[in-house]
Amino acid sequence: MGTKERKHSKSEDEALFRRQFADAQPIKARQRHQPETGKPAKARFRQSDEQAVLREAMSDESLEREPDFTDELSFQRSSVNRKLMRELRRGKLAMQAELDLHGYARAAARAELQDFIYECTDRGLRCVRIVHGKGLGSGPDGPVLKVAVNRWLRRWDDVLAFCPARNQHGGTGALYVLLRSR
Repeated sequence: MGTKERKHSKSEDEALFRRQFADAQPIKARQRHQPETGKPAKARFRQSDEQAVLREAMSDESLEREPDFTDELSFQRSSVNRKLMRELRRGKLAMQAELDLHGYARAAARAELQDFIYECTDRGLRCVRIVHGKGLGSGPDGPVLKVAVNRWLRRWDDVLAFCPARNQHGGTGALYVLLRSR
Protein backbone atom coordinates (compact mmCIF):
# COMPACT_ATOMS: atom_id res chain seq x y z
CA MET A 1 0.00 0.00 0.00
CA GLY A 2 1.28 3.37 -0.89
CA THR A 3 1.16 6.44 1.29
CA LYS A 4 -1.20 9.28 0.45
CA GLU A 5 0.32 12.51 -0.58
CA ARG A 6 -0.76 15.65 1.21
CA LYS A 7 -2.64 18.22 -0.87
CA HIS A 8 -1.56 21.16 1.26
CA SER A 9 1.43 21.84 3.36
CA LYS A 10 1.06 22.68 7.05
CA SER A 11 1.60 26.38 6.36
CA GLU A 12 -1.08 26.39 3.64
CA ASP A 13 -3.58 24.77 6.06
CA GLU A 14 -2.85 27.41 8.67
CA ALA A 15 -3.29 30.20 6.12
CA LEU A 16 -6.64 28.73 5.00
CA PHE A 17 -7.78 28.47 8.63
CA ARG A 18 -6.84 32.08 9.37
CA ARG A 19 -8.68 33.33 6.26
CA GLN A 20 -11.83 31.41 7.27
CA PHE A 21 -11.89 32.82 10.79
CA ALA A 22 -10.51 36.31 10.12
CA ASP A 23 -13.73 37.97 11.37
CA ALA A 24 -13.86 36.01 14.65
CA GLN A 25 -13.49 38.03 17.86
CA PRO A 26 -12.21 36.54 21.11
CA ILE A 27 -14.74 36.17 23.93
CA LYS A 28 -14.15 38.58 26.76
CA ALA A 29 -13.30 36.98 30.06
CA ARG A 30 -16.58 37.98 31.81
CA GLN A 31 -18.66 36.43 28.98
CA ARG A 32 -17.02 33.04 29.19
CA HIS A 33 -18.90 30.20 30.79
CA GLN A 34 -16.96 28.87 33.71
CA PRO A 35 -17.82 25.24 34.41
CA GLU A 36 -18.67 24.56 38.02
CA THR A 37 -16.48 22.21 39.89
CA GLY A 38 -17.87 19.19 41.71
CA LYS A 39 -20.87 17.02 40.87
CA PRO A 40 -23.14 17.82 37.94
CA ALA A 41 -26.35 19.62 38.89
CA LYS A 42 -29.44 17.47 39.54
CA ALA A 43 -33.01 18.49 40.10
CA ARG A 44 -33.52 17.66 43.77
CA PHE A 45 -37.12 16.56 43.53
CA ARG A 46 -37.31 15.37 39.92
CA GLN A 47 -37.60 11.65 40.64
CA SER A 48 -40.06 12.04 43.49
CA ASP A 49 -42.12 14.52 41.43
CA GLU A 50 -42.27 12.12 38.50
CA GLN A 51 -43.34 9.28 40.79
CA ALA A 52 -46.01 11.47 42.38
CA VAL A 53 -47.41 12.42 38.97
CA LEU A 54 -47.47 8.76 37.92
CA ARG A 55 -49.23 7.74 41.15
CA GLU A 56 -51.79 10.50 40.70
CA ALA A 57 -52.43 9.57 37.08
CA MET A 58 -52.97 5.92 38.02
CA SER A 59 -55.16 6.74 41.00
CA ASP A 60 -58.92 6.94 40.90
CA GLU A 61 -58.60 10.04 43.10
CA SER A 62 -57.32 12.00 40.09
CA LEU A 63 -60.66 11.53 38.36
CA GLU A 64 -63.51 13.82 39.24
CA ARG A 65 -66.19 12.41 41.47
CA GLU A 66 -69.55 11.89 39.89
CA PRO A 67 -71.88 14.79 40.63
CA ASP A 68 -74.94 12.85 41.80
CA PHE A 69 -74.37 9.62 43.66
CA THR A 70 -78.03 8.67 43.48
CA ASP A 71 -77.78 8.19 39.74
CA GLU A 72 -78.11 4.64 38.60
CA LEU A 73 -74.94 3.19 37.15
CA SER A 74 -75.35 1.72 33.71
CA PHE A 75 -72.95 0.80 30.93
CA GLN A 76 -73.36 -0.96 27.60
CA ARG A 77 -70.85 -1.69 24.84
CA SER A 78 -72.09 -1.30 21.27
CA SER A 79 -71.90 -5.10 20.80
CA VAL A 80 -74.71 -5.64 23.35
CA ASN A 81 -78.15 -5.44 21.75
CA ARG A 82 -81.12 -3.76 23.39
CA LYS A 83 -83.00 -7.01 24.01
CA LEU A 84 -80.10 -8.51 25.98
CA MET A 85 -79.67 -5.27 27.95
CA ARG A 86 -83.39 -5.22 28.77
CA GLU A 87 -83.16 -8.81 30.06
CA LEU A 88 -80.13 -7.87 32.17
CA ARG A 89 -81.98 -4.86 33.66
CA ARG A 90 -85.02 -6.96 34.51
CA GLY A 91 -82.90 -9.59 36.24
CA LYS A 92 -84.03 -12.24 33.76
CA LEU A 93 -80.52 -13.65 33.22
CA ALA A 94 -79.35 -16.31 35.65
CA MET A 95 -76.72 -15.00 38.06
CA GLN A 96 -73.86 -17.48 37.92
CA ALA A 97 -71.66 -15.93 40.63
CA GLU A 98 -71.64 -13.09 43.14
CA LEU A 99 -69.02 -10.90 44.79
CA ASP A 100 -69.76 -8.81 47.89
CA LEU A 101 -67.31 -5.93 48.42
CA HIS A 102 -68.85 -4.57 51.64
CA GLY A 103 -66.14 -3.55 54.09
CA TYR A 104 -63.27 -3.60 51.59
CA ALA A 105 -60.83 -0.70 51.27
CA ARG A 106 -60.55 0.68 47.74
CA ALA A 107 -57.26 -1.04 46.82
CA ALA A 108 -58.33 -4.40 48.22
CA ALA A 109 -61.72 -4.09 46.51
CA ARG A 110 -60.08 -3.45 43.15
CA ALA A 111 -57.81 -6.49 43.47
CA GLU A 112 -60.72 -8.68 44.60
CA LEU A 113 -62.96 -7.44 41.78
CA GLN A 114 -60.28 -7.91 39.15
CA ASP A 115 -59.58 -11.47 40.31
CA PHE A 116 -63.32 -12.20 40.36
CA ILE A 117 -63.88 -10.92 36.80
CA TYR A 118 -60.87 -12.86 35.46
CA GLU A 119 -61.93 -16.04 37.23
CA CYS A 120 -65.50 -15.74 35.95
CA THR A 121 -64.45 -15.16 32.35
CA ASP A 122 -61.99 -18.07 32.55
CA ARG A 123 -64.81 -20.31 33.79
CA GLY A 124 -67.06 -19.10 30.97
CA LEU A 125 -69.58 -17.38 33.25
CA ARG A 126 -71.74 -14.87 31.43
CA CYS A 127 -73.73 -13.01 34.10
CA VAL A 128 -72.65 -12.11 37.65
CA ARG A 129 -73.73 -9.83 40.47
CA ILE A 130 -71.39 -7.44 42.26
CA VAL A 131 -72.48 -5.90 45.55
CA HIS A 132 -70.61 -2.63 46.18
CA GLY A 133 -72.96 -1.12 48.73
CA LYS A 134 -74.76 2.20 48.68
CA GLY A 135 -72.00 4.10 50.45
CA LEU A 136 -74.11 5.19 53.38
CA GLY A 137 -71.10 4.91 55.71
CA SER A 138 -68.66 6.67 53.38
CA GLY A 139 -69.08 10.16 54.82
CA PRO A 140 -69.46 13.51 53.06
CA ASP A 141 -67.48 12.50 49.97
CA GLY A 142 -70.17 10.05 49.00
CA PRO A 143 -69.95 6.38 48.13
CA VAL A 144 -66.36 5.31 47.50
CA LEU A 145 -66.76 1.78 46.15
CA LYS A 146 -69.86 2.53 44.08
CA VAL A 147 -67.98 5.21 42.12
CA ALA A 148 -64.78 3.16 41.89
CA VAL A 149 -66.50 -0.05 40.73
CA ASN A 150 -68.31 1.96 38.05
CA ARG A 151 -64.97 3.23 36.69
CA TRP A 152 -63.11 -0.06 36.95
CA LEU A 153 -65.76 -2.12 35.18
CA ARG A 154 -65.91 0.32 32.25
CA ARG A 155 -62.15 -0.07 31.70
CA TRP A 156 -62.07 -3.87 31.46
CA ASP A 157 -62.70 -5.33 28.01
CA ASP A 158 -64.24 -8.50 29.48
CA VAL A 159 -67.14 -6.41 30.84
CA LEU A 160 -69.78 -5.94 28.13
CA ALA A 161 -72.49 -4.25 30.19
CA PHE A 162 -73.74 -3.57 33.69
CA CYS A 163 -76.79 -2.05 35.33
CA PRO A 164 -78.26 -1.68 38.84
CA ALA A 165 -79.69 -4.82 40.37
CA ARG A 166 -83.38 -5.21 41.13
CA ASN A 167 -84.41 -4.12 44.64
CA GLN A 168 -84.62 -7.71 45.88
CA HIS A 169 -80.98 -8.24 44.75
CA GLY A 170 -79.44 -5.09 46.26
CA GLY A 171 -80.92 -2.25 44.19
CA THR A 172 -78.54 0.67 43.70
CA GLY A 173 -76.01 -1.04 45.99
CA ALA A 174 -75.39 -3.86 43.52
CA LEU A 175 -74.85 -4.41 39.80
CA TYR A 176 -75.75 -7.08 37.31
CA VAL A 177 -72.69 -7.53 35.11
CA LEU A 178 -72.63 -9.12 31.66
CA LEU A 179 -69.28 -10.68 30.76
CA ARG A 180 -67.67 -11.58 27.46
CA SER A 181 -67.90 -15.26 26.67
CA ARG A 182 -64.72 -17.03 25.65
